[in-house]
Amino acid sequence: MVLKSFHEQIADLLSSNSSWVNPSQNHIKAARYLFDLGLIKMQERYYIVCSREEDHLDWPNVIDPSCSNEIFIDPDFDEACDDAICENCSRHILPNTYKKQRFHLLSIYLNIEKIIDWFETKLNDSRLMWGKMEKGVYYTCDQGHIVNLIILDFCTDAIFLTIDKLRVHPTVLITLKKDIPNLLLSLYVVRMVELFCQYKTVTEIFQEAAKKGVPEVVENTSLQVLPASYISLKRVEPIVPIKLLELQVVKGMVYVNSVEVINKKAASCLNIFRILFKQFLHDCEKELPPEKHTLLNINQLEKLLGLSLEADLEHQIRKPLNKMQKTIKATLAEKLGLSIERDDVIQTLGWQRSSHGYRINPFTLTIKK
Repeated sequence: MVLKSFHEQIADLLSSNSSWVNPSQNHIKAARYLFDLGLIKMQERYYIVCSREEDHLDWPNVIDPSCSNEIFIDPDFDEACDDAICENCSRHILPNTYKKQRFHLLSIYLNIEKIIDWFETKLNDSRLMWGKMEKGVYYTCDQGHIVNLIILDFCTDAIFLTIDKLRVHPTVLITLKKDIPNLLLSLYVVRMVELFCQYKTVTEIFQEAAKKGVPEVVENTSLQVLPASYISLKRVEPIVPIKLLELQVVKGMVYVNSVEVINKKAASCLNIFRILFKQFLHDCEKELPPEKHTLLNINQLEKLLGLSLEADLEHQIRKPLNKMQKTIKATLAEKLGLSIERDDVIQTLGWQRSSHGYRINPFTLTIKK
């Protein structure tokens, strides 16, 4: 069974919401399996590092030995028609000729709503009576027994994790994380992967929790059962790339979460962004689903910008796009402490696809009016 074959890899993926460099083939297969089910969103890309001493053939051509810039390239990169230029040191790189190492980047985003739908389907299949008290918090009952099920990663109201709540009915804590947290009480904890890979069923954990009963309590019944660091409202608010960032364009200036992210003097960058933004608004007005939003390739951008036939597309389009992606990521990290991917505002989809190009990322952004 595919689920049990990739048990550890699925546990890693459900436990995370980030990126892997050079993941194992089993992790890739597990990610694609979860992606096909809609439980995660994923993106695979390849990149080279500008100055890397281990790239022996390329090292003599390095301009800045300290330049660690990552340049994304497609798997079918062809030096005869494709360019790889470092936006930091402006070096023209020949990754095929000099056999530069390619790094495989796998980015994972949990689709929380789909995971919740999957879990509630399992509740329906169990034939237990159940209800939803809050996000991530459920009560279940059968034959006079009541058991609370709390998905730690989705529970945003810590009151359900205080001892005075947990002493009323038996409780199962369900976690997407691979490592089970240290608890102040002896509670029944189940990793979500155990349910997903069918090692346990909802009915089984209900029966086991009912048998265990409520834990022995301590005097301070208002104490939260988990360490405070585990439950953080900031961390458990939606962690998938669905409407995380607010995009606003005011008087030609671009803001993300009220922070200006593109310098008004960067005319070439702003011109490209305005075109992408106009297309984004058009797709939103048509109520297209995110995956159907339009991609604009380099040639389409060239025409919309009104560039001459002799225009250097690398310098006038690709370089400004790369600069915007890098600047937005760095600015939000510096000003707001946000850790985002380069593609979270301006998304790039690889040239090997039937549809390829650039767009404002419809999975991560909402418009602020």
